[in-house]
Amino acid sequence: MSTNLVLEHALWYAQQGIYVNAVQPNSKALLAENKGKSVFETATRDPAESERLFAGHPERNIGVVPGPHSDLAILDVDVKNGCRGREALAVLEACCGPLPRTLREETPSGGQHLFFRLGEARISNGKLMVND
Repeated sequence: MSTNLVLEHALWYAQQGIYVNAVQPNSKALLAENKGKSVFETATRDPAESERLFAGHPERNIGVVPGPHSDLAILDVDVKNGCRGREALAVLEACCGPLPRTLREETPSGGQHLFFRLGEARISNGKLMVND
């Protein structure tokens, strides 16, 4: 019996209150059945819906939905196409101090996604704002 790790991860995200979408394999695009809809319309954190979306479909990717919807910000440390995300992250930490411990996921291109709860912070026009 094989384990569907994608389903396990989707269920874990649901337990954390994080909204996800099922997306096409090796892609960030929504499934064809959701064409024309926004990621916010199709996002779920319902375990039963995650079962429906991912059980029997281990090839699908999980699209995490950040922002106020999930009270989540994701820092994308990009390294593909000449991006120097790791160097930029090192500069950020040299200037501002180390980032707090958080969930980090390796991306297929060798970069990382770092997950942060927004809490009192908000995202406005692509910029993170923190209320002091």
